[in-house]
This record gives sequence, structure tokens and C-alpha cells, in this order.
Amino acid sequence: MQSIDTYGEGLERGDQSKNGFWGVLAQKAKEILEDEVNGKVVDETWQQQQQPPNSQTIHQTQLKASRHVAMATAAKAKLLLRELKTVKADLAFAKARCLQLEQQNKLLRDGDKGLNRADDDLIRLQLETLLGEKARLANENETYSRDNRFLREIVEYHQLTMQDVMYLHEGMEEVNELYPIHDARMMSMSTTHSSSSPLGNGKPIFPIPQQVVEQEDHNDKNTTSEEEAPPLSDHHHVN
Repeated sequence: MQSIDTYGEGLERGDQSKNGFWGVLAQKAKEILEDEVNGKVVDETWQQQQQPPNSQTIHQTQLKASRHVAMATAAKAKLLLRELKTVKADLAFAKARCLQLEQQNKLLRDGDKGLNRADDDLIRLQLETLLGEKARLANENETYSRDNRFLREIVEYHQLTMQDVMYLHEGMEEVNELYPIHDARMMSMSTTHSSSSPLGNGKPIFPIPQQVVEQEDHNDKNTTSEEEAPPLSDHHHVN
């Protein structure tokens, strides 16, 4: 009986660290059974001390002790059987998981070796599509950059033209302030003189308004007509 107890204790100690909950439960059950057995043994020894020793009572005491030990051993065996079933279930689950992982590993190895032709063709097609899209985007980018450069040059040209127009307008305002309307004739004469000279074939720098020129021409015609007409007083005196 002692060898069975020691074997059960060894199994309980070994399984306690491995199985966790079931090991603790087996240890608690063992302690409870040992406490009951020890308490009954103490009571029987105390009764034996109070009563005179008898061979029949000694035999009964031994039978009771053997019965308690057998019951404790049976309880331990039941606990060990339950733990064994749990361990078997865990082992079966671990084997199934290992088999699944081995199959996945095999598939990954086959994929790395290039045995899966369908996946290789799909990957190749995707790469070709990506390369074609990359080339198309590069051409579009080049075209857009060229158009952007042309537009920038046009904008710069218009900015320079607007600056020239602003400078010309400011120059005309300054000329109008420096040379009033009654001096416009002198400016027109200077422009005609410069145009008649061999070096003055170009346009005048600051053009004179057309209305001012027409008014000055009209005034010149009136003055010349007055100078060419004979005086009336001399005509009457001759007659």
C-alpha cells in the first residue's frame, strides 16, 4: 500500500506542474483524505488506550484502516484517470495542430520553390501591368511638364508686355504734363522733321492725339487764308 501511495504522490507532484488546475485539485483531495484518515487513526488509538487491548478490536482497526487507504487510493486513481484523459485530449489537439502547421509549411515551401504555376503567372501579369502603368504615367508627366513650361513662358512674356505698356502709359502722362495742348504743334513739327530725316523713319516715341493735330491744322489754314486775302481799305483807295 505504501508503494502505491508513493507512486500516486510522485504522479501528483509531476502532474501538478504540468497540468495546473487538475494537479492542484488532486493535491487538495489528497490532503483532505489524509486529514480524515489521520483523524480516524488518532481516535482509534485514543480508544485503544482507554480500552484494554483485544485481538478482535485490533483486527477491526486494521480492516478499517485498510478500507480507508483503499478508498483514498481509488479516489486518487479516479483523479489520475481524469488527468490522463485531459492530457490525451491535449496531446491529440497538439498533434492535429502540428499536422496543420506542417501542411502550411509545405505549401509555403512549394510556393517559394515556384511549384505553384498559377500564382507565378498571376504575379507576372500584375508586374507587367504595373510596369506599363508606370511608363504611361511617366509619359504623361513629361507631357504635362512641357506644357507647364510653355505656359510659364507665355505668362512671363505677358507680364513683360504689361510692364512695357504701363511704362509707355506713364511716359505719355508725363509728356502731357510737360507739354500742354498749345505746344502740340511743336511736337508734331518735330516728329515730321524726324520722320523726313534719314534716321527718323520709325514711329514717334510719344504719339500726339489725332484731335489735337486736326485742330492745329485747322488753325494753320485759317491764318494762311487771312494772310492771302487783300486788304479792303487799299482797294477802295485805288478806285
